[in-house]
Amino acid sequence: MDFFAKKIATLFTRFDMDKNGKIEEDDFDRWSESLIAIGHLNAADSDLLRKNMKSIWTTYFLPADADNDLSISAEELIGYMRSVFFQSQFYFRD
Repeated sequence: MDFFAKKIATLFTRFDMDKNGKIEEDDFDRWSESLIAIGHLNAADSDLLRKNMKSIWTTYFLPADADNDLSISAEELIGYMRSVFFQSQFYFRD
């Protein structure tokens, strides 16, 4: 596994809250609830955090779901991030 893939695999393990080998919307819900509890957030801030976490899931992670099963495997995330990185290198060259 190359350096880039190792970095994305590490990111993957941080988001796979239930450690079932895939990232799902439930993982973002669990993460939100953990952050709310740790931060002792009030109702309004809790709702805002949940909304923002949902946005992160739908905007940045769900597009990586190549097989459309509403979950992201490590391989899907690595492949998606490689394509995003390659495209950004193409668009932002000097």
